[in-house]
Amino acid sequence: RKHIRDRGIHLVVLLDEADALLRHAGSDVIYTLTRFGEEGSTPKGMLSLVLISLSDPTLYMDSSSRSTFGTANEVHLEPYSVEALSDILAQRVSLGFCENAVDQEVVRLIAEMASVEGNARQAIEVLRLASSRADARGSPCVEPEDARVSKGGITLVEGRLDDLRVHESLVLLAAARLLRDRGFVTTGEVEEAYAQVCEEYEQQPRKHTTFWEYLKKLEAYGFITTSRTQPSR
Repeated sequence: RKHIRDRGIHLVVLLDEADALLRHAGSDVIYTLTRFGEEGSTPKGMLSLVLISLSDPTLYMDSSSRSTFGTANEVHLEPYSVEALSDILAQRVSLGFCENAVDQEVVRLIAEMASVEGNARQAIEVLRLASSRADARGSPCVEPEDARVSKGGITLVEGRLDDLRVHESLVLLAAARLLRDRGFVTTGEVEEAYAQVCEEYEQQPRKHTTFWEYLKKLEAYGFITTSRTQPSR
């Protein structure tokens, strides 16, 4: 604060994966940063806070911290397109592979497979696994089949269970139980099962709007896939 005040500079604080930070550390750091300019010795408007989050970060804030974001600007980013994923992969290939080890056909194939979710992390992981497979075969080039096999065996949700809060886990448990013997279920059925699971684990079910946020979070993490159904005539 003294450094900013003495030099008359503007500080921009950018927190990536803010939802994970808030889940594990609470909202104290957000509260402190948003109140940064309220000290009498610090000029207001000397700090800007940017949160990058997979889900709505305000869901994990206390009421005091949440109130400061009432007029915040939100920018919703669309999933990566095939072209964008191809550019990302081409850059990684140029930095990490020998010349001609991965041709454009393979890059495009991986981009198209990952574009279903628009997930750059998935595309990069498929590229890594495909190259490891080619290396194990003693091949100087990554073949399309290496990419296909690697995509089939990739698991994006590994390790993310620990990031889920209690009720997010209960919603996932409810959906998993319903889907053991069925191809698909409705969100209404999942919500009913969620209420039963909450009773089983002596938890109070959250309201409908919060339940929907949990579903979106689970989908964003790759645990479930949702789609709209056409109304029956």
